[in-house]
Amino acid sequence: MKQNKTKIIVGLGNPGKIYENTPHNMGNMFMQWFFEFITKEHPDYNITKWKNNKSVLAKIAVLQIQNTNIILALPNVFMNESGLSVAKIAEFYNASPQQIIIIHDDTDLAIGHFKITYGCSSAGHKGIESIMANIHTQNFWRLKIGVRPKHLSQSIYRVKAGDFVLKKMTIQNTKIIKNLYPNIAKELLRWIHNT
Repeated sequence: MKQNKTKIIVGLGNPGKIYENTPHNMGNMFMQWFFEFITKEHPDYNITKWKNNKSVLAKIAVLQIQNTNIILALPNVFMNESGLSVAKIAEFYNASPQQIIIIHDDTDLAIGHFKITYGCSSAGHKGIESIMANIHTQNFWRLKIGVRPKHLSQSIYRVKAGDFVLKKMTIQNTKIIKNLYPNIAKELLRWIHNT
């Protein structure tokens, strides 16, 4: 009998209504959409409801695809402390960093773009810095969702990123990003099946 594999998908964000629909909550927003998407579009996949797990400082849902257990996680801590939760999740589920993918906003990518990377530097992202500090490596996967307004250059936006990532997104930019979700989900499912 095949032993179940484990993969962990973490959506970064900040807790509290004040941070809803801000760029820094992109990972959290996508993960909640992904949960609904899987529930509706893939009823053949077995998925549990979200449950608060205080020992890992996160809300957890478990998705089963064939012989793989996918742990969906939404940390209950603030962005700058994300690593505390990710380290606890990895330990709780006995997972290596290579089995983890972190979904987060990326200020270097324009809105309407996303990419999956492995083993990259933090590029100044505080949540990613916290994760690297707590799991002692940068060798994990990341799904970066672009949040930089298209009319701003990368260099200008990077300087002012701290001002933008906690401000509410415009209706237009939110729509562009949400229209991208199905394509992101397709790539995420490909990652689940192929890594």
